[in-house]
Amino acid sequence: MKKVFAFAAGVLLFFACNNKEKQQENEGSGSAYQYIEIRQEQSFTGEAGPVTETEPQSIHAAHDSLAYLEAFKLFILSNAENVRNIESGSLTFNFPIDFKLLDPTGKDIAKTVTFATKQAKENEIFDEYIGE
Repeated sequence: MKKVFAFAAGVLLFFACNNKEKQQENEGSGSAYQYIEIRQEQSFTGEAGPVTETEPQSIHAAHDSLAYLEAFKLFILSNAENVRNIESGSLTFNFPIDFKLLDPTGKDIAKTVTFATKQAKENEIFDEYIGE
């Protein structure tokens, strides 16, 4: 009986550990950052509406610069989507005007992240998703 119990406990432990590993793979590696987009509504007549913030979106990255590049890509993709909405004749626009990137401690690092290739990487992302 003890052997059956030990075997069952071992099987449960194996599956529990395996599930934890799969969950970590799905979440990505590194620390959890939060991307928050700042948007402003505007009517087709040009009247500015309220400035709002989106719900935080998780980004997992090994360090601040990689998290920043992912956040910048999300911001550019949002702008590209907005351009498509304008081209399709939408009468109200919700322009992404800025973003926050909260580090694991909750500090906004979007404006303070620096690294040697920052401008070049931003240009690459812009060209890839917006183009000329």
